[in-house]
Formats: sequence, structure tokens, C-alpha cells
Amino acid sequence: MTYMLRLLILFSLSLLGGLVFSLSINFLIMGGLISADSVNEDFGQTLIEKAVYVWIGAVALGLIGVFIEHKATRLALFACPLILPSLYALIYTLSSQ
Repeated sequence: MTYMLRLLILFSLSLLGGLVFSLSINFLIMGGLISADSVNEDFGQTLIEKAVYVWIGAVALGLIGVFIEHKATRLALFACPLILPSLYALIYTLSSQ
């Protein structure tokens, strides 16, 4: 039963990670770090494609966290799908400037 609950929490955090990612991209656009002119350069498309790969890896880390009994490590791995795609978008945007 606890594993099913952990999987449900991981699934919920993964969905929330998509929301946090989209909000962080919008905040980057509002802050001027991503310009509207970069749409023609396929910057957004490559950012989203690479962020999806990061998200898949983060979900894999979260699945590993389902089976870990140490609470702090499990919570850190559960937070990966929530945080890593947005963090990657910020780093990728700043490094491409």
C-alpha cells in the first residue's frame, strides 16, 4: 500500500513539474531573459525538447525513490521531477545568452 501511495505522489509531483516548468518559462519571458525574437531561431523548441529528456530522467530518479526507505533521500528524489526541468530551463537560457 505504501508503494502505491508513493507512486501516486510521484505522479502528482510529475504533473506539477509540468506546471512549474511552464510558469518558469513564462517568468523568463516576462523578465526579458528569453526574447520574443528568439522564437524564429527555434530556441523554444530546442529548450522544450531537451527539458523533456531532463524530465524523463527526473521521473526515473523519482521511480528509484519509490523503493528507498531513507526519508530524506526519498523526498529529494521525489522532488526531482518537480524542480529539475525548470532548473534546466534557467541554466540553458542563461548559458545561451
